[in-house]
Amino acid sequence: MYVNSVFLVGFLGSDAKTRETRDGVPLTILSLATKRSWKNNQGEWDSHTDWHSISCFGAVAQFASSLKRGSHVAITGYLRSREIDGDGNGRGK
Repeated sequence: MYVNSVFLVGFLGSDAKTRETRDGVPLTILSLATKRSWKNNQGEWDSHTDWHSISCFGAVAQFASSLKRGSHVAITGYLRSREIDGDGNGRGK
């Protein structure tokens, strides 16, 4: 059995960016910040922020297009990784 499921809760770092795919399907890109916190060896709080690029399609993209920087959102979906070559060109996997 295989499971590829992601649930993220965080804040948007920028306004939603909306366009259409080559096939005319609405596409919205979100920049989502999530944060991990822990106590270090000195008993003080440390944290690290991770940034996630979220792609939304179709009706979800149309809804997400109205989201603004600082919006608190919960995202469910699946994880997809991409290979980037030395020139910054991406290729989906």
